[in-house]
Amino acid sequence: MPVYEARQVVGYQSVRTKPKREWVERADRLYKTLNGERSAFKLPSFSMRGKSYLSMLLIIWLFSAAAIFAGASLALMLAAALLGSLFAWLLAQGLTGVLLTTAAEAKKVYSNEVGALVYGDAANEVGQIQLAMTTMQSRRTTLVTRMGNVGSDLTSLGCEATSIADTTRDDVERQQTKLDEAAVAI
Repeated sequence: MPVYEARQVVGYQSVRTKPKREWVERADRLYKTLNGERSAFKLPSFSMRGKSYLSMLLIIWLFSAAAIFAGASLALMLAAALLGSLFAWLLAQGLTGVLLTTAAEAKKVYSNEVGALVYGDAANEVGQIQLAMTTMQSRRTTLVTRMGNVGSDLTSLGCEATSIADTTRDDVERQQTKLDEAAVAI
């Protein structure tokens, strides 16, 4: 994360917090896979919108199969499948639209596919959002801690300034006393 002074980047800071045990376990599994210690076979990964479409198509297929077994006419089944497909598409668009917009915004916070797998256990939009949330929580924790440190520093400086002011006041009073004594003596 960049550190700014007078709107110029003067350095970078690392924000680290203690990881949850599940994140460590996910990272361990992921690194083993990346290092070839596990089977290379893996089912394809689908986006949330793709999963929504597949789910809706599966539901349509199940209803069509049920209609066949119930003896419905072919025309009725095709009409139901067409209407069901349209409904499925509209539903998937509506359900995933906000998710996709949120995931796009989350990528602006932090984007890393491996991080999404570790912190979100998914290389999709949900994993991206979980990664961004974890990153923001870590930044918030760091910021609150640093603000507490600055508060303590300001308190110390305030106490030091009060002590200097007290010493200065005492010195001025002593000097005034000496001036008064000198004036009496003259």
